[in-house]
Amino acid sequence: MVSTTGYHTTMPFTAKQVSAAQPKDKPYKLTDANRLYLYIAVTGTKSWRCNYLDGGKDKTKTFGQYPAMSLADAGMAHVKFRDVQDVSASDTAPTFKKVA
Repeated sequence: MVSTTGYHTTMPFTAKQVSAAQPKDKPYKLTDANRLYLYIAVTGTKSWRCNYLDGGKDKTKTFGQYPAMSLADAGMAHVKFRDVQDVSASDTAPTFKKVA
């Protein structure tokens, strides 16, 4: 299901949708189900990004710009980044065994 609220759209990406995304009066995002999003600036620049938590603070990771980075490459970079985030979170989060 596709839901649109203001400048934020959640949907699975297709290469056609990415290339067809046009700039608007304000920057906006096209977000897929895995939280990877395409940020479209007023200038027309398209950047692959994701938001994440680092020490309880919201951060944004930029993977690259479209079309230099394809949809497939952005998806792979996002998966690798999430895997690294998951590993580092499990390394720093205390477990009951470590605390006891």
